Amino acid sequence: LGSIYAGSVSVIGVPVSVYSEVFVVQPASADVLVVLDATLPDGIAGVRFQVEELLALAAAEHRLAVTIADDGCVPGAWVDATTADPLFVLSEMLDAEPGTLPHQGFVRTFNALASTALGPGGCNEGFLRDDSALVVIGITDYPETSSVSFVEFVDTLASLKAAAEHRVVHTVAGDWPMGCDDVSASSGWYEATAGTGGQYLSFCAADWGTTLVEDVGDRYAPTTGFELSVFPDPSTIHEYADGSE
Repeated sequence: LGSIYAGSVSVIGVPVSVYSEVFVVQPASADVLVVLDATLPDGIAGVRFQVEELLALAAAEHRLAVTIADDGCVPGAWVDATTADPLFVLSEMLDAEPGTLPHQGFVRTFNALASTALGPGGCNEGFLRDDSALVVIGITDYPETSSVSFVEFVDTLASLKAAAEHRVVHTVAGDWPMGCDDVSASSGWYEATAGTGGQYLSFCAADWGTTLVEDVGDRYAPTTGFELSVFPDPSTIHEYADGSE
């Protein structure tokens, strides 16, 4: 079955009652793009440990990529379950040359997910899979300063993944709305996160990496079954996927 479908279950009860329930199956995997601002307090070193926590996602069917470059290119390759040395590959991403456009994560995300980057010969060729969800994680210490509005940002993600359940934005920044320590809250990212049902997490928290791993794991995991609201006669159950039984 495809990654986007609704399954309808019709139950013919006794004596004549008919019940119909609809279940939406989430993708069992996610392609996770982390967009880092190189101007973070203490630089990339200050978030390295927390980002390394995200490697737990690669143990499942998820992909993890990090970009800090203006062109959105992921240096080397992303990390997934087939990666021999995940920590080394992640270090290559984190130690790459940072971009010169601070606080313009929307632009770097656009560049990373552009057809020229994802298509044949592109720097991120093959990263985004048809049957996987798209998860964008913005890590920043300042409001988004690019000319891209959060509406345009969310709409662009929708053009890549039409089903709302198959795309989400998370943000790690200063506490909303006043910030924390030397880290400002991030308008733009805040609205994009709220608009996609993601989590806006405090940069100053000690466990945001673990929280993100748990969120992605809970949202996108293999479906093992559905619980019906009534107890039917099993011989009367009919299951439909994409309109076909």
